Amino acid sequence: MERDAWHDPEAVAEYVAAVRGSSPVNQYIEKPALRALMGPVGGLALVDLGAGAGDFACECAGGGARSVVAVEASSAMLALAREHPRVRYVHARMEDVDLPTESVDGVFSSMALHYVEHLPRVVQRVHRWLVQDGWFALTVQHPLGTASRRDHWLDDGTPQAAWPVDRYLEEGPVRDQRGDLVVVRWHRTVSTWATALLAGGFAIQAIVEPTGTAPGWEAAPGRLTQNRKCPAVLGIRARRR
Repeated sequence: MERDAWHDPEAVAEYVAAVRGSSPVNQYIEKPALRALMGPVGGLALVDLGAGAGDFACECAGGGARSVVAVEASSAMLALAREHPRVRYVHARMEDVDLPTESVDGVFSSMALHYVEHLPRVVQRVHRWLVQDGWFALTVQHPLGTASRRDHWLDDGTPQAAWPVDRYLEEGPVRDQRGDLVVVRWHRTVSTWATALLAGGFAIQAIVEPTGTAPGWEAAPGRLTQNRKCPAVLGIRARRR
């Protein structure tokens, strides 16, 4: 019988250990890009959508954020969550959580929105929660990655290694199955991500496809070289109109 990997305690523990360890994508590509998109967080009221075990929410609180509401649907993730006096965890899907109108300065989401089927519903909620000119910063798996139906490099480890891209314009669910554990990601084109924000009342301020930081090229040159061939992350910052 198939099981959702994000609700399996063993699978989640393995994922959290990787994120808290030396994952090159997390440490040298995605998180630096998200921090840059967000900018200074001191004194701000924030929401973290798809907070996982709360590491980044706690980092923001430690960086001076006035408060962080960390929204996470997986009880297995929340069982491993870090604690901080200015971080409040909410056990809910980001499509369903309800927060007060115009109550936060910024909303961020780290590599989570590609698991959401109903993206416009989330965008509408974020727009409602934000104060005027509040920002929404997000990172997702790059659409060139979700367009792969093989999910692995061809001839990995060789100079000719390539990432297979197939049916890029055919949007929809992509299943990643390992044994009886399943993860479903939603493939969307870059234009669909941008259009969803524009249609939801946002002005796009930045779109990035990060190459990685200088320390990453020292610590994990192979992974960052792959990232130059096929970017792992798409990042967007938008402002509430």
